Amino acid sequence: MTGYLLDTNIVMRFCNPSDMQHEIATDAISRLLIQSDECLLVTQVIIEWVHPTFAALTLNPSPRAGEGLPIRLPFSLFGRRGWG
Repeated sequence: MTGYLLDTNIVMRFCNPSDMQHEIATDAISRLLIQSDECLLVTQVIIEWVHPTFAALTLNPSPRAGEGLPIRLPFSLFGRRGWG
């Protein structure tokens, strides 16, 4: 089993079904997991993903602030191991 550190771009594309490269990111992650490899996230990647999403949801006074943004973390795919 090999561990692969996922880049922020991969995570952002995976979490956003409307991204043009969502399917490519999903396929890449799926292949790693099917091979029993590990997909690893570091705190920096999570912060880089959450910060713009959180800012758009909380700092924009529009009633539709953040509408359409991907606001799910891939817990179901990666599990909660190592997250507390």
